[in-house]
Amino acid sequence: MTRLPLPKLFTLLPHYRANDLWADLTAGVTVGALALPLSMAFAIASGTSPLNGVWTAVIAGVIYGLLGGSRVLVAGPASAFIPLLFAIVSQFGPSALLAATWFAGLILLLLGLFRLGNLVRLIPNSVITGFINGIAVIIILTQVKDFLGLALAVPPSGLVGKLRALYDALPTLQPASAALGFGSLALLLGWTRLERRIPKLKRLPAPLVTLVAGTAIVWWGELPVATIGSRFGAITSSLPAFTLPVVDWTQFTQLLPAALAIAVLGATESLVTARFADEKIDDLHNPNQELFAQGVANLLTPMVGGLPATGAMGPTATNIRCGAQTPISGLVHALTVLFLIVLFAPAATHVPLPTLATNVMVTAYNMGSWRRMHWRLLRRYPPNYRSTLLITFLLTVLFEVTIAVEVGLLLTSFSFIHRMTRLSAIHPIDLTHHRAAQALRDSTADGSVEAYRFSGPLFFGVVPKFDALLRRKTWPQWVLLDLHQMIAIDDAGIELLERLDRQIKRHGGSLRLVGLQAQPKRALARSGFLAELGAHAEYPTLSETLYALRNEQEAKTAAPIQ
Repeated sequence: MTRLPLPKLFTLLPHYRANDLWADLTAGVTVGALALPLSMAFAIASGTSPLNGVWTAVIAGVIYGLLGGSRVLVAGPASAFIPLLFAIVSQFGPSALLAATWFAGLILLLLGLFRLGNLVRLIPNSVITGFINGIAVIIILTQVKDFLGLALAVPPSGLVGKLRALYDALPTLQPASAALGFGSLALLLGWTRLERRIPKLKRLPAPLVTLVAGTAIVWWGELPVATIGSRFGAITSSLPAFTLPVVDWTQFTQLLPAALAIAVLGATESLVTARFADEKIDDLHNPNQELFAQGVANLLTPMVGGLPATGAMGPTATNIRCGAQTPISGLVHALTVLFLIVLFAPAATHVPLPTLATNVMVTAYNMGSWRRMHWRLLRRYPPNYRSTLLITFLLTVLFEVTIAVEVGLLLTSFSFIHRMTRLSAIHPIDLTHHRAAQALRDSTADGSVEAYRFSGPLFFGVVPKFDALLRRKTWPQWVLLDLHQMIAIDDAGIELLERLDRQIKRHGGSLRLVGLQAQPKRALARSGFLAELGAHAEYPTLSETLYALRNEQEAKTAAPIQ
């Protein structure tokens, strides 16, 4: 564990200007106005109270602003968490979600402290794309219930179960809810299109405009539509009390996989968002500092009943579009959310659920990378990329999030191992016309030598390529193994060389290594194999090895008989 660098905020403050402050203030207020309805909608979709999402946005926004490793990333609850959190709440209850979030925060904190952020970034794009697109489909399906006002208690897991439950519930459709849902969708998409034509309208985020318009229609028209108040009761403006999450240790083994899933998903979402932000503003985030801030945030949000927090793609994109310069915009965003909920908490009870569902569905759709799944673009990628992406997507939609990620990573690992094995090969070297080999043959009548060249990494996946050598019943006096093209070796490769050496020695032969590179030489020396071979068992080139063997043979021949 090494010392973390300074958070991004403190590296930028010495160069902060008045123009930067104005840009951060305007961007932060705009993002805060956007984050309020989204955080409430994400919390409801996750099976918890809307205030849980609000306090998550406030706490995470402050922590990320102070400790984060990205310049303009905005943190809060994210739509990618919805299927996972809903499953935890449905199976174990809200208190278990708080405990799982706290455990996930501890895991993320350790990942940051031990500087393992780059490992999370190694998750391939094929897995991330299939996973995120699958989550988007699940989120959209879970919001159809409130969008149409269906009488459906808890949608079952799995795509088939969800579709069947929605079909069976269609007779309970409420016309007022459906009309408001489609009207909110039309306004949201229409306002987004207007933003492209009139840039000044971006100061009023489309989700906020849709939320205010839908609330006003339901309030003034007294429409029979489910609202936050009708489902969750009154929304209070009082600040939450800090309490430690209650950990039921009897459920620890059951919650640990959920905590790991939250940590991996949150870390992936946050670092992908940070990478997106880097590309937009030409900057470079620190992944370890980012995970450290995320860990602290997720240790604190359960204390106010909050949800898991991560870098949020939608608010971050809005933050960049509004001209944010530093993490101060994230702090302003958190304070804006706090101010709005304290000031307008009573009005929040009138927010209609169909409008919130619309915001969640559109956010989920925008979260997906649908263009990458179009067959015209998909066919340009290698077969292993296509298969991994599609299998991860289908498993996410049909089964569970954790299964999809695990299988996707396994497929990627197997594909990588297969590609690496194709890069490795062992071939015999023809020494017939080699001058040094001829000199060795001239120096002895009974001596014989064979040489082999190995290229690529020597790891567990390559071991079967040595089967033909290991099956040999006879060996020459000397076996030369040219390894100057061997770029790396692992424990299985070391064990293979040790086995080969033992077999050659049993038949009276001797193994010589040629041209060891730095990493293989260190690994073989550390294992003791080089010491076991002896001081004259490794040479820089094939010619030097052959001449050394000739000199060795001549010395034996010339030695007097005792």
